[in-house]
Amino acid sequence: GNLYYYYPTGTDRVPSFYTDMITLSQTERGIMEFTYEHPGKFLFHAHKVEFSEKGWVGMFLVRDDGAAADDDGDAADGILNNSSIESPQLSESDMYGT
Repeated sequence: GNLYYYYPTGTDRVPSFYTDMITLSQTERGIMEFTYEHPGKFLFHAHKVEFSEKGWVGMFLVRDDGAAADDDGDAADGILNNSSIESPQLSESDMYGT
């Protein structure tokens, strides 16, 4: 439910696109850059059935612990800081079906 800038594998400093979903192959990686306007819990999950059935899900917990400071030292409008990722603890058999 959140759009983000995506930087695919490589070293380019300019995002390739602005999207809400990506598909990655084995060994592929990338960087997603995003902000949230409101605090809350935001789900992320695999769209591949074999993974989602094994519980490959997590949550971004966005907390409003005060406004982040911008380059001038003033509070930046609409940006929340101190976000963290929560993810369920999965055993190796959960992840690999062993």
